[in-house]
Amino acid sequence: MDIEFDSWLTLWSGVCAVAWGDAPGWCLLPPILRYLDPLLDIRRGELSHGGGPWWSRVTGTLQMVLFLTALAPIKGQWRKRVVYIAALFVSAGQGASILALLRAKMRKHPDTYNDFYRSIPVSSC
Repeated sequence: MDIEFDSWLTLWSGVCAVAWGDAPGWCLLPPILRYLDPLLDIRRGELSHGGGPWWSRVTGTLQMVLFLTALAPIKGQWRKRVVYIAALFVSAGQGASILALLRAKMRKHPDTYNDFYRSIPVSSC
């Protein structure tokens, strides 16, 4: 599956899990953070590509399982609590995974990303 389609599917599954399921809103942060990766690639004049280490794939799969669980037609008072607790661990894991991959990419090409940060306008207060 194309990496961007997969990311788009995850993002919108998360939006649905928050809107219609019991997923907390902050669990959308990792799917949004994921879009920093193609932005950095575009900045370098490259196209983003899929893959990644096994642990990144595991956390991404767990994130999708979380969203599907939040949307599952299961009733019970325990459901909201289970989804919330799972979201803590899954979102933290996926967020850490994405940040680790972004950091590795930025260390591999430091000059490109230093120029990127210098090009961001900063307003003075």
